[in-house]
Amino acid sequence: MGVFNPLEYFVAQYRIRRKTRTWTAGAGQVHVVAEDLDDERFQPEWVAKYSIDQFLVDYPSRDHPASPAQVHAFLEDLPRTLRLEDQEWEIFAVGGSGKCARVYQASSREPATMAVKIVLEGERANFFDVQVETARHKVLEALGLPCTPVVFTGSDFLLKPWVKGEVGSELVDKNSLQKRHIDALLDFIDRCVASDVQIKDLKPRNMVFAAGEWVCVDPGQLSQGHKQSSLYHYYGRYLLSHWFKMKFLSMAYLRIWIRVALRQRRDR
Repeated sequence: MGVFNPLEYFVAQYRIRRKTRTWTAGAGQVHVVAEDLDDERFQPEWVAKYSIDQFLVDYPSRDHPASPAQVHAFLEDLPRTLRLEDQEWEIFAVGGSGKCARVYQASSREPATMAVKIVLEGERANFFDVQVETARHKVLEALGLPCTPVVFTGSDFLLKPWVKGEVGSELVDKNSLQKRHIDALLDFIDRCVASDVQIKDLKPRNMVFAAGEWVCVDPGQLSQGHKQSSLYHYYGRYLLSHWFKMKFLSMAYLRIWIRVALRQRRDR
């Protein structure tokens, strides 16, 4: 029995699915532009006019709103308590950091762990809009795609469930993708195509494998109104580039595609 090759398995299965259009979900009734915040279906249910410093217990009295640099400096000494309405959350660890925001882990008396995403200082932080991100997650929810629904939003932060599982970037970096991961990833793509949605930031770091499926924790921009063939072409090239690190994409993509096709023909 040969060694499992994730790349060849992905290409072979993707080729079959693209040809046969085997949907795993039939939900395609919701058609929206994700950035259209005028649609009340995707408006945040609760948007605070205050920055997160208003909800941090023992935060020193300063001019409000506090700058992101001041907030993150305060959160260097963990744990800290976040009080929202009548519930308290203990921020106990840094979960990750991107170009626009940093994510912290928080827990309460309930078993669920939450992610607290707070804007970072700097010019790129202007691109982080909690209302837009909340709308994106609501669109994915409406389409029935696995995601992390936003629980609370403030002027510079949002709170959503922390998904416990295998982070895609860790699997990719360790070259640990197995058949179950690839099959579930292909299922996720099938559902995106069936729902006519293009997720612009489907990087491994934004996907977590939990309970046998991939959950999108940060979708980035969304768009609709594409042909099915165009979506399959987009996702195929995107996954090969970001999940399988194929730098010279066009020629490498073509070589592997031909090799897999010849192997399938030979095995018939």
